[in-house]
Amino acid sequence: MLGEEHPAMLTGVANLATTYGKQSRWKECEELQVKAIEASSRMLGDHHPDTLIAIANSGFDILWRGRWREGEEME
Repeated sequence: MLGEEHPAMLTGVANLATTYGKQSRWKECEELQVKAIEASSRMLGDHHPDTLIAIANSGFDILWRGRWREGEEME
């Protein structure tokens, strides 16, 4: 009903990505994080708090996997 890029749906996608990360389902986690970041950036703007939170969460998960340089850039 809301559409794939509605802010409530983007929050759900980001939350699911976090759940996948906690389960070490890294590929699925990263795919959803990229989707959430791109859609949030398009719909809300690059500097919107929800977009920045999605980027920070992605950076944390990247750091968690030992991809230090990439994770630091995201953070």
